[in-house]
Formats: sequence, structure tokens, C-alpha cells
Amino acid sequence: MLDGKNKLGIHLIKEKGEQNPNEGIPEWISQQERSLPVTKVIDIAPGSSVDLPVRFTRVLQEEGADFVLMILTPRCKMIRLLLMRSREAVKVTLEINELSIGFLKYIDAISVNYEIHRLYSTGVCFSDGCCIYESYYDKSEFTLTALERFLTELNNIPGVSSTNYTILKVE
Repeated sequence: MLDGKNKLGIHLIKEKGEQNPNEGIPEWISQQERSLPVTKVIDIAPGSSVDLPVRFTRVLQEEGADFVLMILTPRCKMIRLLLMRSREAVKVTLEINELSIGFLKYIDAISVNYEIHRLYSTGVCFSDGCCIYESYYDKSEFTLTALERFLTELNNIPGVSSTNYTILKVE
């Protein structure tokens, strides 16, 4: 039975007869239940939407997140839902013409300096030696000025030939 949309804009499904999922369940069972995976089989036909049961959104919101960044990794066919507090994410793309051994250490040091954490990162190198590195951040961690300074520092990493960013918004 469809119950409407929550703050995430995701349809909530109430299980048949479900009032309060933890009502009448001993506390120790509820604690064990929280550590078990939450699963659902869904239809992925083109144009279909994803309906999440109340338990999914409850678990996500327990972490203080009102939004998620959904990422499909085509190579391994894995979909990730990354918790966010903001309606926007920042996708940073670096083109690298010469990958150095310390590349990731530079990125980590810059991130620590700005006190931001990466939601997700990935990269690929091609046979011609050119590499692409992408990283995703919750937009709430940046002011526009801080983002510009962050990108300038990333662009100064040895081997980086260009730095671009895209703001991803809730659709």
C-alpha cells in the first residue's frame, strides 16, 4: 500500500498491517535487526520509479540524512546510496596527464585542510596514459569561495591538467 512521499521525495511503502515496525518487539531484537541488511527486489524497467519501504528511509534518516546521492558503477553493476544533508552534491572531475605515486595523498591532504569528506571517488586510466578522477561531496560542506579555492588547490596537484565541477541537484 502506497503511503505517500517522505522528505527524500521517495515513495514510502507501508507493509500490510504495519503500524509501528518495532511495536511489541523486544529491544534486543530491534538492536539485532538494525545490523542486518535491509533488502527489497525492485523492477528496473525504463521509466519505473524506486519505492523504498519505511524501514529503508528510517535507517537512512537515523544518520541525519534527508537526501541521498545515487551512483551506479557500470563496471561492477553496483548502485550506491550515499547519505547527504544537502539537496545538492558537487561532482569534481580531474583530468590527469601524468599520474604520480602520491596523487591520492595530495587529494587527502587538501580534503583534510578544508575539513571536508569525500562521499565517493573513482578513477580510470586509459592506454594513452590519460586518467580521469571523479569525487563527490555534499554541497553543504562548501561555500562558493571555499569550493573555488579547493578546486584551485586540486588543479595545482602535479600531473593534473584540468579541474571541473558540476552541481548535482535533486530532480
